[in-house]
Amino acid sequence: MTKPYETHASQEKEWIKRFLPACIWGIIILTLSSIPYLETPGLKILGVDKIGHLGEYLIFSLLIFKNKNQQKPLILLLIILFTLFDELHQKFIPGREVELADLGVNFIGILTGWLIIRRRR
Repeated sequence: MTKPYETHASQEKEWIKRFLPACIWGIIILTLSSIPYLETPGLKILGVDKIGHLGEYLIFSLLIFKNKNQQKPLILLLIILFTLFDELHQKFIPGREVELADLGVNFIGILTGWLIIRRRR
């Protein structure tokens, strides 16, 4: 017979296993978007910087939506709020600015990741 604390400990381990990679990736995203005057040589050419936004949120979405047993509307709301926060907080970072185009590309990355996971199931 399992003891109540063993069940709780195993639930914590399962949560960490499922969400720690996404949490780490989210920290990386926020860290990068918090660097003042971030220079990305050559990335402004032909919107290549947008590919970076798409990629970072595609990966974030894949890490989050890979988990099968989750409350999808709540998770989707949290990702949207995270994305809004990430873009809006740049208003307060010297040399950074809020770009609606970046926000749109971030949402496309999230949607693409969700669609990839959905097709695999």
